[in-house]
Formats: sequence, structure tokens, C-alpha cells
Amino acid sequence: MEEAPKFSQRWLQLIAGNWKLSQMCNPVRQHFSVTTATDQALTGVTPQRAAAVGNPYPTQQTFAQWLNLAAFAQPGLGSFGMSPNNILGPGIFNINASLVREVRIKESTSSSSGRKPSIF
Repeated sequence: MEEAPKFSQRWLQLIAGNWKLSQMCNPVRQHFSVTTATDQALTGVTPQRAAAVGNPYPTQQTFAQWLNLAAFAQPGLGSFGMSPNNILGPGIFNINASLVREVRIKESTSSSSGRKPSIF
């Protein structure tokens, strides 16, 4: 937690003093499945998993090319796809921050208020 400095000038302390900033950054990676929008298994249920025909991860993996798209295909008519249902996605950072100011009402009483936004 970071705190604003104490200012010697009273008017500056009233405006810019008693602020506290807190932040936290967590990496988040999610799993997902590659699916097809057509009913290849003839069950009347969509989506269904795609067929795996190769390694889903390219040898030179980048954010723009996270998956090897050639590793997936439509399953044969009347069959289920067998692609993995736990492919690891590229991930994001979840950033949480809060900015709070303490205000003295009386010498022995104080109150805090602030915003706590969550940024994705």
C-alpha cells in the first residue's frame, strides 16, 4: 500500500494528503475446448468437440498464433470429435486497485471513502 506524503502547508495537506493507493496484479489462464457448430454426431446437440488431427500448439507459439488451427477438423458424419477439452489459453492479467482517502471529522474520529475498481 502506498500513502501520500504529509505536506507542511495546511491547504495542500487538505487537498492532497491522507490518500492511500493499493494495487494487486494476478495472471489468469483459462482452459477452453475447440468446438464445431454443426451436429456431426447426428444427436441434435450442438456444439460438439472438433476432431484432433495434430498437436494443438504450434512450435513457435505467439499471442497472435496461440493454437495450430490445422490440428483441428470437422469430425466424420455420425462420429464424435476427440479434441482435448482442456486446452490452455494465452491468459490475461487481472488488475485490482483501490484509492482511499481518510478524512478527520474530529480529532478522535475519522472516516474513509474511496473507489475500488477492477480492471481486466
